Formats: sequence, structure tokens, C-alpha cells
Amino acid sequence: MRLESAQVAMESAQNRYDHGVGTMIELLTAQSALADASQQWMQSLAQREAGRLELLAASGVLGHAVIMGRGVE
Repeated sequence: MRLESAQVAMESAQNRYDHGVGTMIELLTAQSALADASQQWMQSLAQREAGRLELLAASGVLGHAVIMGRGVE
């Protein structure tokens, strides 16, 4: 949800700037917030995938070599 809010805020800031009622600082702040939200989103996806793979490995479904990208044991 934070990513969507940051995207809307950035679009609003861009629109305000384009029409001369917003400042460059406002636009840059919104762009920075969007970049931060995007980074956090990607980080959460990576953590979720790492957790999923750890669970599969711990349950014996996947071997360590598969998780590390070295192929099937």
C-alpha cells in the first residue's frame, strides 16, 4: 500500500510542478519517497522468497545446492 501511495503522491507533485503550482523541492521529495518505497517493496519480496526457500530446505523439499543455484543434487 505504501508504494501505491508514494506513486500517487509523486504523480500529484509532478502534475503540480508541471502546472506551476508546485515546487522542485516538493517534486524531488515525492520522487525520493517513491524510490524509498520501491526499494522497501523489493526488499520485502526478496526476504519473502528467502524465507520460502529456507522453509523448503528445512522441510527437505529442496537441497542446499538447489537453493544456492548449483543445480539439483
